[in-house]
Amino acid sequence: MCSNILFHRNFSLLIAGQASSLLGNGILAALGASRIKGSNVYLIVAVMGFFLIPPGILFLLSGNPYIRYGALVLSFVLIQLAACGFSIFASSFIQSMTPGNMMGKVSSYTSSLTQCIQPLGQILYGFLFDCFTKETAWILIITGILLGGFGFTAKEFFGNAEKFTEN
Repeated sequence: MCSNILFHRNFSLLIAGQASSLLGNGILAALGASRIKGSNVYLIVAVMGFFLIPPGILFLLSGNPYIRYGALVLSFVLIQLAACGFSIFASSFIQSMTPGNMMGKVSSYTSSLTQCIQPLGQILYGFLFDCFTKETAWILIITGILLGGFGFTAKEFFGNAEKFTEN
């Protein structure tokens, strides 16, 4: 019973952190949307990956579950903030490239695709965490490195996307 109470309290902290980041997303979206450019949006993707590395390192070093949990919650909040910035850019880019008569179809397709892909990622992570229960740190670190590397690899793509929208 005591562990259930501890779980529910910690889960409540996670939900509160996520809700706070949603409020922060709204404020940052209003303040910083115009500063997000195609030439630097790759940094947002890279940063999302690198936000996973510190909790992974803490999973390796710290035996204190509260420190690990706090780092994980903070990491999720920061990732959510960065994802909001990327989403603003992606939505604006798609809208700028789509003819008016196709806007509904393209928006519907994009929304459906992203909503269908998300469960696949959850299945993959569920599989990884089930198979490698004691390797949580390495799952976080490797995912962070891969996502961060992907962000830097996509620099040319996003730079070209910005040039394409200017023409």
